[in-house]
Amino acid sequence: MAIPTFDPDDILALPDAATDMDDWLVEPDRAVLLIHDLQSHPLDALTKGGAPLVQSLTNIGRLKRDCARFRIPVIYSARTGRQGSAEWGIQEDVRNHGTPESPQAKVIVDSIAPTAGDIVIPTWTHSAFARTDLADRMARSCRDQLILVGFCPRTGITTTACDAWMRNIEPFIVSDAIAGDPADNDAMTLPWAEANCPVTTTDEIFAGLDFEGW
Repeated sequence: MAIPTFDPDDILALPDAATDMDDWLVEPDRAVLLIHDLQSHPLDALTKGGAPLVQSLTNIGRLKRDCARFRIPVIYSARTGRQGSAEWGIQEDVRNHGTPESPQAKVIVDSIAPTAGDIVIPTWTHSAFARTDLADRMARSCRDQLILVGFCPRTGITTTACDAWMRNIEPFIVSDAIAGDPADNDAMTLPWAEANCPVTTTDEIFAGLDFEGW
């Protein structure tokens, strides 16, 4: 797709433009559902029982059930525990030290915990692809679409989405199945995502697909 021309004086007021992403649709035999960093420790930063978190977890549970019916693999990314400077690198200066060593802190939330057949991959940084075998797993199973849900929209979700399309994997962010703390400034997340990958909802992502055909 060619880069559109524009007047440099109008760079802050560019109109929306259609992109080839408008033609991307989730196909069950190409897709993987990634549930990103939904562990007890990061979720403790959110209001306990808050409506947005409860709704996000409910929607993730629904997506898991739908994926089971469509035979879409489910992969969880999960932090390995408190990391030293060698593992965390300069992220230590920007964010924090990751997940504490407490076993409870590393537990994936009960309501959407892994079930038989699900895969859990350990992660070291915000992108679920960095220093993991996620890309290799997807390549081996001939899957090149990633449905993204989980925690940390501005960092974890968006960096994973960006990493995906740099690997020729089509990312889809489910906007009502993500949750983040106020420091993530979620008001910035969706505009960036909508400009760089399809953003959909739990109701829309499988709309038009027939469960009976799978």
